[in-house]
Amino acid sequence: MVILDIAAPILLMYGLKYSSAANVSLLNNFEIVMTAIIAFVIFKEKMSLRVILGIITITISCLILSFENDESLNFSFGSLFVLLAAVCWGIENNCTKKISNSDPIVIVLIKEYFLEQGR
Repeated sequence: MVILDIAAPILLMYGLKYSSAANVSLLNNFEIVMTAIIAFVIFKEKMSLRVILGIITITISCLILSFENDESLNFSFGSLFVLLAAVCWGIENNCTKKISNSDPIVIVLIKEYFLEQGR
């Protein structure tokens, strides 16, 4: 989780470097999709029809936003970084949920320890 907490913001910053802030802001909604898909596939959580329709809608909008313009359909390089950050946060969200019954102080101390080791 600590590695994902470090990687996601770095990927997001590269996304901002190669894409517009508005595009990055809207693509960040893909985190919701990744969190739900990972929960469904890996952790066998149930999804309602409403959630599935929401995931489809967000995915379509993210696909539309990932292209530079409507004339040539070139994939935006910055969008790839933002989508990878969303994947990192989706995995991290699911892992955090699994340990959410643990003592929050212990979780924070463990994260802080590993972040300090990385500096």
